[in-house]
Amino acid sequence: MRPFPTPAEYGKWDVLPEDPPESELDLSNEDVTDALVRRERLKDEWRGYWHYPYGEHDPAAARETPETAEAWRNWLLRRSYQGIAFINGCIVRWSADSRARTKSGRPAA
Repeated sequence: MRPFPTPAEYGKWDVLPEDPPESELDLSNEDVTDALVRRERLKDEWRGYWHYPYGEHDPAAARETPETAEAWRNWLLRRSYQGIAFINGCIVRWSADSRARTKSGRPAA
């Protein structure tokens, strides 16, 4: 398991990474559209973690160990944030590859 973030890193994942402009995306590419669905699921997860320990988590446990609760919150946020950032990079790359294949006349892989 990855270690908890350090207190100096807390808050680093409190804002979602910016999505690429829709004009850069090839929505006819099935990999891109599938990744967009997966990204939305990760964003929903991220929103749930952002409110940790409230919501679906037990706030009593967080009150007992607030330092651990904040470490878990940031660990969970980091995991979703990095997944969203990775997907954003993939969909931009896949879209660019699709456009390049279309311009060159090569069939899609």
